[in-house]
Amino acid sequence: MEQINEAIARAAKDANSFSDYIEGSATANYNAKCAEARKAAKERKREVPEERHAELDRLVERHCTKLASWTNRNNANEASCPSVMISGAGNFPVKKKEKQNARRDSLMRECDEIAAILEKIKSFGMGGFPILAGDADAVEKLKAKIASAEEAQEAMKLHNAYYRKHKTLKGCEGISDKLAEQLDAVIPTTLEKVPHAGWELSNNNANIKRMKERLVALEREKNTEAAEWATDGLNLTVVENKETMRLQVIFEDKPSAAVRELLKGAAFHWSPSQNAWQRQLTDNARYTLKNILKKLKENA
Repeated sequence: MEQINEAIARAAKDANSFSDYIEGSATANYNAKCAEARKAAKERKREVPEERHAELDRLVERHCTKLASWTNRNNANEASCPSVMISGAGNFPVKKKEKQNARRDSLMRECDEIAAILEKIKSFGMGGFPILAGDADAVEKLKAKIASAEEAQEAMKLHNAYYRKHKTLKGCEGISDKLAEQLDAVIPTTLEKVPHAGWELSNNNANIKRMKERLVALEREKNTEAAEWATDGLNLTVVENKETMRLQVIFEDKPSAAVRELLKGAAFHWSPSQNAWQRQLTDNARYTLKNILKKLKENA
Protein backbone atom coordinates (compact mmCIF):
# COMPACT_ATOMS: atom_id res chain seq x y z
CA MET A 1 0.00 0.00 0.00
CA GLU A 2 1.19 3.50 -0.82
CA GLN A 3 2.99 5.32 2.00
CA ILE A 4 2.14 8.86 3.06
CA ASN A 5 4.74 11.28 1.71
CA GLU A 6 5.69 13.45 4.67
CA ALA A 7 7.90 15.73 2.56
CA ILE A 8 4.99 16.65 0.30
CA ALA A 9 2.71 17.08 3.32
CA ARG A 10 5.23 19.51 4.84
CA ALA A 11 5.48 21.45 1.57
CA ALA A 12 1.68 21.71 1.43
CA LYS A 13 1.59 23.10 4.95
CA ASP A 14 4.36 25.61 4.21
CA ALA A 15 2.53 26.80 1.08
CA ASN A 16 -0.66 27.57 2.97
CA SER A 17 0.19 28.39 6.60
CA PHE A 18 2.71 30.31 8.70
CA SER A 19 2.60 27.66 11.44
CA ASP A 20 5.18 24.90 11.52
CA TYR A 21 4.40 21.46 10.19
CA ILE A 22 4.20 18.76 12.88
CA GLU A 23 6.37 15.91 11.66
CA GLY A 24 4.40 12.73 11.04
CA SER A 25 1.01 14.43 11.34
CA ALA A 26 -0.12 13.50 7.80
CA THR A 27 0.72 9.85 8.44
CA ALA A 28 -0.93 9.98 11.87
CA ASN A 29 -4.09 11.45 10.38
CA TYR A 30 -4.16 8.77 7.69
CA ASN A 31 -3.59 5.99 10.23
CA ALA A 32 -6.40 7.33 12.41
CA LYS A 33 -8.87 7.24 9.49
CA CYS A 34 -7.83 3.71 8.57
CA ALA A 35 -8.19 2.68 12.21
CA GLU A 36 -11.71 4.13 12.17
CA ALA A 37 -12.55 1.99 9.13
CA ARG A 38 -11.09 -1.14 10.71
CA LYS A 39 -12.99 -0.51 13.96
CA ALA A 40 -16.25 -0.02 12.06
CA ALA A 41 -15.66 -3.25 10.13
CA LYS A 42 -14.92 -5.14 13.35
CA GLU A 43 -18.20 -3.91 14.84
CA ARG A 44 -20.21 -4.88 11.76
CA LYS A 45 -18.62 -8.35 11.75
CA ARG A 46 -20.40 -9.02 15.04
CA GLU A 47 -23.74 -8.47 13.29
CA VAL A 48 -23.28 -10.08 9.87
CA PRO A 49 -22.68 -13.71 8.74
CA GLU A 50 -19.08 -14.87 8.65
CA GLU A 51 -19.23 -15.46 4.90
CA ARG A 52 -19.64 -11.68 4.47
CA HIS A 53 -16.53 -10.77 6.49
CA ALA A 54 -14.25 -10.92 3.45
CA GLU A 55 -16.39 -8.24 1.77
CA LEU A 56 -15.84 -5.96 4.74
CA ASP A 57 -12.10 -6.60 4.64
CA ARG A 58 -12.04 -5.65 0.94
CA LEU A 59 -13.95 -2.45 1.66
CA VAL A 60 -11.44 -1.50 4.37
CA GLU A 61 -8.52 -2.23 2.05
CA ARG A 62 -10.16 -0.22 -0.72
CA HIS A 63 -10.82 2.71 1.63
CA CYS A 64 -7.26 2.81 2.96
CA THR A 65 -5.63 2.34 -0.47
CA LYS A 66 -7.66 5.12 -2.05
CA LEU A 67 -7.16 7.38 0.97
CA ALA A 68 -3.36 7.02 0.84
CA SER A 69 -3.28 7.85 -2.86
CA TRP A 70 -5.67 10.77 -2.40
CA THR A 71 -3.69 12.18 0.55
CA ASN A 72 -0.46 12.34 -1.42
CA ARG A 73 -2.11 13.78 -4.54
CA ASN A 74 -4.04 16.33 -2.51
CA ASN A 75 -0.91 17.45 -0.67
CA ALA A 76 0.98 17.67 -3.96
CA ASN A 77 -1.73 19.93 -5.33
CA GLU A 78 -1.73 22.12 -2.22
CA ALA A 79 2.05 22.45 -2.50
CA SER A 80 1.90 23.34 -6.21
CA CYS A 81 1.01 26.99 -5.64
CA PRO A 82 1.29 29.03 -2.39
CA SER A 83 -1.61 31.04 -1.07
CA VAL A 84 -1.48 34.82 -1.63
CA MET A 85 -1.16 35.16 2.13
CA ILE A 86 2.21 33.37 1.96
CA SER A 87 3.60 34.70 -1.32
CA GLY A 88 2.19 38.20 -1.27
CA ALA A 89 0.15 39.86 -4.04
CA GLY A 90 3.13 40.96 -6.15
CA ASN A 91 3.58 38.82 -9.27
CA PHE A 92 1.10 36.29 -7.91
CA PRO A 93 0.72 33.31 -10.35
CA VAL A 94 -2.99 33.70 -11.04
CA LYS A 95 -3.17 31.09 -13.80
CA LYS A 96 -1.35 28.57 -11.68
CA LYS A 97 -3.74 29.22 -8.80
CA GLU A 98 -6.76 28.76 -11.09
CA LYS A 99 -5.38 25.41 -12.20
CA GLN A 100 -4.80 24.43 -8.58
CA ASN A 101 -8.35 25.40 -7.61
CA ALA A 102 -9.82 23.35 -10.45
CA ARG A 103 -7.79 20.37 -9.27
CA ARG A 104 -9.07 20.98 -5.72
CA ASP A 105 -12.64 20.59 -6.91
CA SER A 106 -11.81 17.25 -8.53
CA LEU A 107 -9.97 16.05 -5.44
CA MET A 108 -12.83 17.05 -3.14
CA ARG A 109 -15.27 14.98 -5.20
CA GLU A 110 -12.89 12.05 -4.88
CA CYS A 111 -12.67 12.68 -1.13
CA ASP A 112 -16.46 12.42 -0.92
CA GLU A 113 -16.31 9.07 -2.72
CA ILE A 114 -13.75 7.78 -0.21
CA ALA A 115 -15.93 8.98 2.66
CA ALA A 116 -18.83 7.08 1.11
CA ILE A 117 -16.81 3.86 1.34
CA LEU A 118 -16.38 4.45 5.08
CA GLU A 119 -20.12 5.01 5.47
CA LYS A 120 -20.74 1.79 3.54
CA ILE A 121 -18.52 -0.04 6.03
CA LYS A 122 -20.38 1.47 8.98
CA SER A 123 -23.80 0.49 7.58
CA PHE A 124 -22.73 -2.83 6.06
CA GLY A 125 -25.56 -5.35 6.16
CA MET A 126 -28.08 -3.11 7.88
CA GLY A 127 -30.42 -3.20 4.91
CA GLY A 128 -29.88 -6.88 4.17
CA PHE A 129 -27.67 -8.39 1.49
CA PRO A 130 -28.00 -9.00 -2.22
CA ILE A 131 -27.90 -12.64 -3.23
CA LEU A 132 -24.37 -13.44 -4.37
CA ALA A 133 -23.48 -16.25 -6.74
CA GLY A 134 -20.96 -17.47 -4.18
CA ASP A 135 -23.55 -17.92 -1.43
CA ALA A 136 -23.85 -21.58 -0.48
CA ASP A 137 -27.65 -21.39 -0.77
CA ALA A 138 -27.82 -18.82 -3.59
CA VAL A 139 -30.18 -20.93 -5.71
CA GLU A 140 -32.59 -21.49 -2.81
CA LYS A 141 -32.49 -17.81 -1.83
CA LEU A 142 -33.18 -16.73 -5.41
CA LYS A 143 -36.09 -19.16 -5.75
CA ALA A 144 -37.58 -17.83 -2.51
CA LYS A 145 -37.17 -14.24 -3.68
CA ILE A 146 -38.87 -15.04 -7.00
CA ALA A 147 -41.75 -16.73 -5.20
CA SER A 148 -42.18 -13.70 -2.93
CA ALA A 149 -42.18 -11.31 -5.91
CA GLU A 150 -44.72 -13.48 -7.77
CA GLU A 151 -46.94 -13.55 -4.69
CA ALA A 152 -46.72 -9.75 -4.46
CA GLN A 153 -47.64 -9.47 -8.15
CA GLU A 154 -50.79 -11.54 -7.69
CA ALA A 155 -51.72 -9.58 -4.56
CA MET A 156 -51.40 -6.25 -6.41
CA LYS A 157 -53.60 -7.55 -9.24
CA LEU A 158 -56.17 -8.75 -6.70
CA HIS A 159 -56.23 -5.40 -4.88
CA ASN A 160 -56.69 -3.47 -8.13
CA ALA A 161 -59.47 -5.75 -9.38
CA TYR A 162 -61.27 -5.64 -6.04
CA TYR A 163 -61.11 -1.85 -5.85
CA ARG A 164 -62.33 -1.38 -9.44
CA LYS A 165 -65.34 -3.55 -8.66
CA HIS A 166 -66.22 -2.27 -5.16
CA LYS A 167 -64.65 1.22 -5.06
CA THR A 168 -63.28 0.27 -1.65
CA LEU A 169 -60.69 -2.13 -0.23
CA LYS A 170 -62.81 -3.07 2.79
CA GLY A 171 -63.32 -6.81 2.73
CA CYS A 172 -60.38 -7.38 0.36
CA GLU A 173 -58.29 -10.43 1.18
CA GLY A 174 -55.13 -9.59 3.13
CA ILE A 175 -56.12 -6.00 3.97
CA SER A 176 -57.45 -5.00 7.40
CA ASP A 177 -60.42 -2.66 7.69
CA LYS A 178 -58.21 -0.01 9.28
CA LEU A 179 -55.69 -0.12 6.42
CA ALA A 180 -58.51 -0.23 3.88
CA GLU A 181 -59.98 2.94 5.36
CA GLN A 182 -56.64 4.72 5.09
CA LEU A 183 -56.09 3.59 1.50
CA ASP A 184 -59.64 4.43 0.45
CA ALA A 185 -58.95 8.03 1.45
CA VAL A 186 -55.80 8.21 -0.68
CA ILE A 187 -56.59 6.19 -3.82
CA PRO A 188 -59.07 8.71 -5.34
CA THR A 189 -56.30 11.34 -5.32
CA THR A 190 -53.88 9.19 -7.34
CA LEU A 191 -53.46 9.43 -11.09
CA GLU A 192 -54.63 5.90 -11.93
CA LYS A 193 -57.29 5.67 -9.17
CA VAL A 194 -56.22 2.15 -8.13
CA PRO A 195 -54.18 0.85 -5.16
CA HIS A 196 -51.19 -0.10 -7.33
CA ALA A 197 -50.10 1.97 -10.33
CA GLY A 198 -49.23 0.31 -13.60
CA TRP A 199 -45.54 1.04 -13.17
CA GLU A 200 -45.49 -0.91 -9.88
CA LEU A 201 -46.77 -4.04 -11.59
CA SER A 202 -44.54 -3.65 -14.65
CA ASN A 203 -41.43 -3.00 -12.53
CA ASN A 204 -42.11 -5.99 -10.31
CA ASN A 205 -42.81 -8.17 -13.34
CA ALA A 206 -39.53 -7.06 -14.96
CA ASN A 207 -37.71 -7.87 -11.73
CA ILE A 208 -39.25 -11.35 -11.68
CA LYS A 209 -38.10 -11.91 -15.27
CA ARG A 210 -34.57 -10.71 -14.42
CA MET A 211 -34.35 -12.99 -11.38
CA LYS A 212 -35.59 -16.01 -13.35
CA GLU A 213 -32.96 -15.39 -16.03
CA ARG A 214 -30.30 -15.13 -13.33
CA LEU A 215 -31.56 -18.35 -11.72
CA VAL A 216 -31.28 -20.23 -15.02
CA ALA A 217 -27.74 -18.92 -15.55
CA LEU A 218 -26.73 -19.71 -11.95
CA GLU A 219 -28.10 -23.26 -12.05
CA ARG A 220 -26.45 -23.87 -15.42
CA GLU A 221 -23.09 -22.62 -14.13
CA LYS A 222 -23.26 -24.66 -10.93
CA ASN A 223 -24.15 -27.83 -12.88
CA THR A 224 -21.61 -27.35 -15.68
CA GLU A 225 -18.49 -29.47 -15.44
CA ALA A 226 -15.36 -27.45 -14.78
CA ALA A 227 -13.19 -26.73 -17.81
CA GLU A 228 -9.64 -28.06 -18.11
CA TRP A 229 -6.92 -25.41 -18.07
CA ALA A 230 -3.53 -25.76 -19.77
CA THR A 231 -1.07 -24.23 -17.31
CA ASP A 232 2.10 -26.21 -18.04
CA GLY A 233 5.23 -24.21 -17.29
CA LEU A 234 3.41 -21.40 -15.49
CA ASN A 235 3.78 -22.63 -11.89
CA LEU A 236 0.10 -22.02 -11.21
CA THR A 237 -3.20 -23.87 -11.00
CA VAL A 238 -6.61 -22.69 -12.17
CA VAL A 239 -9.61 -23.81 -10.13
CA GLU A 240 -13.26 -23.35 -11.03
CA ASN A 241 -14.65 -23.32 -7.51
CA LYS A 242 -18.34 -24.19 -7.87
CA GLU A 243 -18.94 -23.93 -4.14
CA THR A 244 -17.93 -20.26 -3.90
CA MET A 245 -18.61 -19.56 -7.59
CA ARG A 246 -15.14 -18.14 -8.07
CA LEU A 247 -12.54 -18.59 -10.79
CA GLN A 248 -9.31 -18.97 -8.83
CA VAL A 249 -5.64 -18.72 -9.79
CA ILE A 250 -3.33 -20.38 -7.27
CA PHE A 251 0.41 -19.73 -7.65
CA GLU A 252 3.14 -22.00 -6.35
CA ASP A 253 5.18 -18.92 -5.42
CA LYS A 254 4.26 -15.27 -4.99
CA PRO A 255 3.73 -13.80 -8.47
CA SER A 256 5.75 -10.81 -9.63
CA ALA A 257 4.46 -7.27 -9.29
CA ALA A 258 3.79 -7.19 -13.05
CA VAL A 259 1.66 -10.36 -12.86
CA ARG A 260 -0.23 -9.04 -9.83
CA GLU A 261 -1.01 -5.81 -11.68
CA LEU A 262 -2.18 -7.83 -14.68
CA LEU A 263 -4.58 -9.77 -12.47
CA LYS A 264 -5.84 -6.66 -10.70
CA GLY A 265 -6.47 -5.00 -14.04
CA ALA A 266 -8.62 -7.98 -15.00
CA ALA A 267 -10.75 -7.66 -11.82
CA PHE A 268 -9.06 -10.52 -9.96
CA HIS A 269 -8.43 -9.82 -6.28
CA TRP A 270 -6.31 -11.60 -3.68
CA SER A 271 -8.20 -13.76 -1.19
CA PRO A 272 -6.04 -14.69 1.83
CA SER A 273 -8.65 -17.20 3.05
CA GLN A 274 -8.55 -19.03 -0.30
CA ASN A 275 -4.83 -18.38 -0.93
CA ALA A 276 -5.82 -17.48 -4.47
CA TRP A 277 -6.38 -14.65 -6.92
CA GLN A 278 -10.04 -14.85 -7.86
CA ARG A 279 -13.11 -13.26 -9.40
CA GLN A 280 -16.70 -14.38 -9.92
CA LEU A 281 -16.98 -17.50 -12.05
CA THR A 282 -18.49 -16.44 -15.38
CA ASP A 283 -17.81 -17.04 -19.07
CA ASN A 284 -16.36 -13.53 -19.27
CA ALA A 285 -13.97 -14.35 -16.40
CA ARG A 286 -12.85 -17.50 -18.24
CA TYR A 287 -12.26 -15.55 -21.44
CA THR A 288 -10.25 -12.91 -19.58
CA LEU A 289 -8.13 -15.48 -17.78
CA LYS A 290 -7.37 -17.32 -21.03
CA ASN A 291 -5.92 -14.08 -22.40
CA ILE A 292 -3.87 -13.57 -19.24
CA LEU A 293 -2.46 -17.11 -19.43
CA LYS A 294 -1.62 -16.53 -23.08
CA LYS A 295 0.37 -13.40 -22.16
CA LEU A 296 2.17 -15.24 -19.35
CA LYS A 297 3.16 -18.07 -21.69
CA GLU A 298 4.44 -15.59 -24.27
CA ASN A 299 6.62 -13.91 -21.60
CA ALA A 300 7.74 -17.14 -19.93
